[in-house]
Amino acid sequence: MSLMDIILNFSSFRFEHDKRELPVLWHQSFLTFIQRYKDYLSGEQKESLQGLLRAHPHYQITAEIRRELLYSRSREEMIAEEAANPSSTPAGSKNGEEEEEDELME
Repeated sequence: MSLMDIILNFSSFRFEHDKRELPVLWHQSFLTFIQRYKDYLSGEQKESLQGLLRAHPHYQITAEIRRELLYSRSREEMIAEEAANPSSTPAGSKNGEEEEEDELME
């Protein structure tokens, strides 16, 4: 199943208009999905998922999901940033964060 299939499943028209209360496990899964894939979502996909949050809120988890969506960059923003600032680090060499992680691991 592709990322697009998962997004379509979460935000399908039929699902948005379902009036049943969703279990906490569903909201937790949605939060985990957003945390893992937020940087791969387009602006349009994020808007669609925001609509789903309005249709099926959870009193504790929705705020965290919304925060993850609002404070992450969309896929278009990441592509534009990469095009504007091509990496000066040669392929295969470590950047500062990777070197810092290596130091912490030792």
